[in-house]
Order: sequence, then structure tokens, then C-alpha cells
Amino acid sequence: MNDIHLHTIYSVDSSARPGDLIAKSKDTGLSGICFTDHWDVGYEGFNTERIIPREYAKCELRGLRSESGFKVFCGIEVSPMPAVLDRVREEMADTAFDFVMLSAHFVGDVPQCRFNGFYSGRTKKEAYGRYLSTLIDLIKQYGGDFDALGHYDYISRYSPYPDQLMRYADHEDEFDELLTLLISGNKALEVNTGKRTLRNNELPLDKKVLARYRELGGDLICLGSDAHRASDAGYLFNEYAELIRGCGYKYAVYYCDRKPVYEKL
Repeated sequence: MNDIHLHTIYSVDSSARPGDLIAKSKDTGLSGICFTDHWDVGYEGFNTERIIPREYAKCELRGLRSESGFKVFCGIEVSPMPAVLDRVREEMADTAFDFVMLSAHFVGDVPQCRFNGFYSGRTKKEAYGRYLSTLIDLIKQYGGDFDALGHYDYISRYSPYPDQLMRYADHEDEFDELLTLLISGNKALEVNTGKRTLRNNELPLDKKVLARYRELGGDLICLGSDAHRASDAGYLFNEYAELIRGCGYKYAVYYCDRKPVYEKL
């Protein structure tokens, strides 16, 4: 399997060195990885933009394409606030990445919701619903120049609710619109395995979301650890692969030169 979501020293919140990520990923039994460092744009006072897309697309990571038969790709995680979308589209034009992931680390006009007291005074359904609506708006406004949506359940990572799980049944309309947008644009849905608390030894993901994506016609599923440390590369991939297979999927995808490559789960 390929891990399509890893962060290196080029990300402001990671100190992982590319070589260490490669070594750990090999040890874990992965067949390849994709570096997807953060480009969080417009989050004033929260994230420092460490990379410039056109320069990052040509950086040393591109020279690691093959490592003794181990596949290494260079992507980017683009997370723009709505006010800077024109700038983002301009700076991303003609960049040579293998993979572009679109994600949101904000809700509405609130940057980095985990630091802003966003959850205070809101029910779980209200908070999660606002995040899903943010993703829908972002996809519509940004346009089609991305390959996959990253961590659709990001809002649940830092939430204070006793039950953090984001459930399809609580947001059927929002999920249906979001998943339909991805399918109509031929975009993948990331299953993000990033470290979160397992409850009763169960993975923190509602299988009904993946089942609904498949039911609507989606078949582009990718696995990403969101690792910011080498030790987290490929985190729980075998367990999540089993869960995905249980939802009827036979393949996951990774990306090379912006084209999906299917690999058997």
C-alpha cells in the first residue's frame, strides 16, 4: 500500500526528515509514499507559509522518486482560506506535482478552529455540520485543480464531545452533497488514519460514509497517515484497509503525475 499523506521539515509543524520517513515506511511494509507538505494560506497569526508551490514542486524531494524500487512521490496539501483563493489558483498554476490534496483547517471564517474556542457553545451536530458546509463551499469555490479531499473529519480530531465520531446519519444531506461533488469531479476521498483515540478498540471512522460514497458511484479511495513523525508513517494501514474492504472496495489509489494508480487492498 502507498501512504499518500506525509509531512516533512518543509511543513511548519513537522520535524520529520524525508530519509527517516522513507526508512520507516519501508520497515512498515509500504510500497510507496507521497510527501504532501502544508501550504496553509490566509491563516494569519496561526500558520507560517513555509513553502512556495513552484519552488517546492522542484525541491530535493523530487529527486527521491525511486529508492531501490520504493516509490516516492511529491505532492502538496493545499488548505486555503476563502479570501485568498485567487492567489492560490495563480500560484498553483503550472506546478509539477504528482498529487494535490485539498483540505480545510478552518470553519467558515474561523482559522484553526481548535485554537479559537470554536466548539464552545455549539452542539456536536452544529459544529460538524458547519465544517462539512465549509468543505462543500471550498470545493465549489476553488474549482477542479486538485486530486483528493483530505481528512473530511478533521473537525472531530480536537472536539471536546464525549463521542467524537462524525456520523453519516447525523449529516446525511451535507455528506450526500459533498460526496456527489467529489464523484462528479472525479476526485478521491482520503481515509485519514492519523493518530486519534480508539474507542473500545474500534477505528474512529463511520463505515457508512465510505459505503455511501460507493453507493453514489465513488471508487477513488486513498489512504493517508498524515504523519508528522517518521514513526507514524503507515499508521494502522492494515486495520483501515480491512475496514475499507468491508465497505466493498477492492482497490485504493495513489497518484503519479496527477493520475490515479489503482492498487489492490
